[in-house]
Amino acid sequence: EAESLEYGIYKVKLTVTALSRVYVSPSSAYCYFEVVNTPIQTFILGGSIRHIYYKRNIDFKVVTSIVPDRYEPSNKLRITYTWRCNDINEYFCRPLQYSKTNRVIIGPFKPMKTYNFTLKIVIVDKSSNMIIDQNFEYQAVSIINVPEPDLTIICLVNCGGTIFKSNPQEIVHLQVLLDFKNIQLEAERHQFHWSFQLEDSKIEDIDNIKQSNTSGNMLTVKKDVLLENKTYDFIVADILKSSSSKLVLQTCTFPRNVSCVVVPDTGFAGETFFNINCTYQES
Repeated sequence: EAESLEYGIYKVKLTVTALSRVYVSPSSAYCYFEVVNTPIQTFILGGSIRHIYYKRNIDFKVVTSIVPDRYEPSNKLRITYTWRCNDINEYFCRPLQYSKTNRVIIGPFKPMKTYNFTLKIVIVDKSSNMIIDQNFEYQAVSIINVPEPDLTIICLVNCGGTIFKSNPQEIVHLQVLLDFKNIQLEAERHQFHWSFQLEDSKIEDIDNIKQSNTSGNMLTVKKDVLLENKTYDFIVADILKSSSSKLVLQTCTFPRNVSCVVVPDTGFAGETFFNINCTYQES
């Protein structure tokens, strides 16, 4: 039900029980959802900074979640995406409005330069032409003169959707992609080194917070090792290819007094509609 939950991350457990004449086999799975105070959630793939060879194109891929149902009627809304960067002498840095999220800038570029891109997402009411809500995302692109893989860190588990707000009481699972492709099959050609930085502190090795059974292009951060309401930079470097990537992850406070009721408590897969009602109480 709308407006029935406090802002925060909620954990829902689903238990499935298989019944037969000779045994009962229960199994459980968890999912997370987050209640936020904005209808716009956006993330630019590739992390906070990317390294692009000067002869390649700059390909921006954007993940956007819009919740227009907060405003009625939703068909009277217009969503715009405006890109800009910090060098007004470059044509691609001048403000440019799109109706779609992704953007491609054709190379070549001047090597040894860094462009700080800003993406502004705006929801406008068509009838009044008034701005209802807006959001900003940022990414730096460093232009290099030596070809190297375009590394991307993606979050697979405990990410809080596209806004990367993590519950520190659970594990965080990260993976490295090469040019937005899975590199598991050619992992022997790469040697990855992971590190992290807590806000303005020094960069530290990942060994103290990672699970011992993860390595290579996969990283699993142990539960209960990250601090609440902090910002972490996770950094991966490909030692053999001299390339790197960074992902910024924010932790938040997980509600401690949350109870959820599922009605009905049993049903059939593909047939039963389950209503989940969660309540939050102050400590």
